[in-house]
Amino acid sequence: MSNRYILILISVLPLLFSCSATAPEGLGVFEDKLSDCPASPNCVSTMESEDDEKHYMEPLQFDDLQEARLKVISIIMETPRTEILLQNREYIHAEYTTPILRFVDDVEFYFDTENKLLHFRSASRVGYSDFGANRRRMEKFKKAYLE
Repeated sequence: MSNRYILILISVLPLLFSCSATAPEGLGVFEDKLSDCPASPNCVSTMESEDDEKHYMEPLQFDDLQEARLKVISIIMETPRTEILLQNREYIHAEYTTPILRFVDDVEFYFDTENKLLHFRSASRVGYSDFGANRRRMEKFKKAYLE
């Protein structure tokens, strides 16, 4: 294959694999709970069973709702290729876009004011495996939140 065809292929691949499909239905908080993760390994959530090693992550604690919200928003806004789509008193939905193939992941935060817990869910919109990207993202988020 000539260099010209390779360059064309490299130019077109991001367009072919751009995965910014619309947000899935069912996002949000219903009966004080975020949606369950699918069976695929491309999702993590603090609301999955603690026995589910593939999907479960531990929630974070907060004392003051406003302070916690501002901290979460600040971390989101400091993250490249990230946009907040929806926010209210107890919920934030953000889109995270990967740098090369432009895959879009949905990240949700739920502030459980009764138990003073910050729950989150991070899931890929498409595909089966994310090679641990959602877990790494949320581990990085946790580290920033706890600083």
